Amino acid sequence: MTQNAVNASTTHVENAIKMQKLLGLCTDVLEQVKNQANTIAETVSKAYEADAEANGHITSAALKVILTSFKDEIMSEVKEQINELKSGGIVLSGTGNGGSAGEAIHDNPLAEKYPPFCYADEGSSHPQLWQVPKDFSFPSANRETGWKLWLVGMPDFRVTTADGSTKKHPICPFRCFELPRLPKKVRSKFQLAWLPLFKIMEDGLTEFPLDVSEYDSKMFNSSFQSGTENLKKRAEYIFQTRPKHDTWSVSTWSLQLSRSMILQHGTEQDKSNLPAATSHHNNPRKQGLKRKVTKRATTKVARRKR
Repeated sequence: MTQNAVNASTTHVENAIKMQKLLGLCTDVLEQVKNQANTIAETVSKAYEADAEANGHITSAALKVILTSFKDEIMSEVKEQINELKSGGIVLSGTGNGGSAGEAIHDNPLAEKYPPFCYADEGSSHPQLWQVPKDFSFPSANRETGWKLWLVGMPDFRVTTADGSTKKHPICPFRCFELPRLPKKVRSKFQLAWLPLFKIMEDGLTEFPLDVSEYDSKMFNSSFQSGTENLKKRAEYIFQTRPKHDTWSVSTWSLQLSRSMILQHGTEQDKSNLPAATSHHNNPRKQGLKRKVTKRATTKVARRKR
């Protein structure tokens, strides 16, 4: 990852967090607007009853006063909260780009502990919030190192700020990655090289704590051994016929755990333990309809005799 790329992603981090507050403000205002109809209806009804006693009908001027009062009340509250956000340093530019960012971290339990990275993905001009920094690449890791990253992420990851200093910006446990929150290239790598291996390893294990400080060597070793047993149930052939599997990278493991590799090299027990094949594997490719080709009838044309 280049320093310039990290600088670009770090510049927007503080605003990204503050956008969550802005989204909360918008949500509150929307809720007030939704409830306003009932409140106005009730108030108009009371005003009508009171006015009806005097002259039998409500005037447009009286209705205007009621509606203006509600508008001023809501606008006053909105302005007060916007000023509070401005005093906190948030920039309200009105460009519309903040909508996607606010939506991305709304109600996300990871957002506070693992602040998102804000930038536009390759091929896009609209900044969004991601779980990894720009130009992030997965570290080269064997299964043991990968398991640690799967459980605790990169809690000591640091980014370079605009003034050249560095600050801590942890990356969440890889098991918490959400595909929509990963840039395209990272998402593809994650699906192909990381998910196949570690989804098998974590299958059936108890829920993992989000606070990575709760992990110790005993918990890590215990979960790693349980995950290894899961792998033996899925692909015992690896442990029987591949003596160097401990040195394999994460991506090599995921490849060897694929359905095609198990069908080709796995034991009979491995094959029987495979999940039921999807319709893509079950159904042979349908043969296309062959177009009937007919020869054009030829007509002999008698040559004129000279």
